[in-house]
Amino acid sequence: RKQVDTVIGAVDGLLGSITQGGTLLNFVVDSLGNIVQSVTNTAGQAVDSIVGNYLNNMTFTGVTSSLGNGLTQKQYSYSPLNALVNIVFNAAGQIVGQPSVVKQTSTASSTTASATATPVSLTTTSAATTTSAS
Repeated sequence: RKQVDTVIGAVDGLLGSITQGGTLLNFVVDSLGNIVQSVTNTAGQAVDSIVGNYLNNMTFTGVTSSLGNGLTQKQYSYSPLNALVNIVFNAAGQIVGQPSVVKQTSTASSTTASATATPVSLTTTSAATTTSAS
C-alpha cells in the first residue's frame, strides 16, 4: 500500500518534465514543499535531488481557500514548468498532506546537451534555458 501511496503522491505532485541531453527529468513537489528532480540513472534506479522549494521558487497567486478545522489551501505558481500548485497548511503554517498540481498549461524541454544528468535549477532567472510548447 505504501508504494501505491508514493506513486499516487508523485503523480499528484508532478510539476512537469523536461528532456536534457536525451535524459528525461521529472520535477515533483513533495509533502514538505520541496521541488524534487527525479532522473533514472544508467542502472535503472531513480535518483532524486532537491532543487528548490515552494517558498523560494514559486509565487503565491493570492488564491486562498479556508477548508475548516484550521486548514487553509493556498495556490502557488511554478512558472518554469507552467504549473499551478495547491498546498494545504494547518493553523501553525505547516504543510498538511501532499501538495497537488492543479494545472499545467504546457510542457517544457531543454536543448542543453549533457553527457550525464545533473541537477538543474529551474528558477525564473533560468527560464531562458527552457522552451514551452503549446
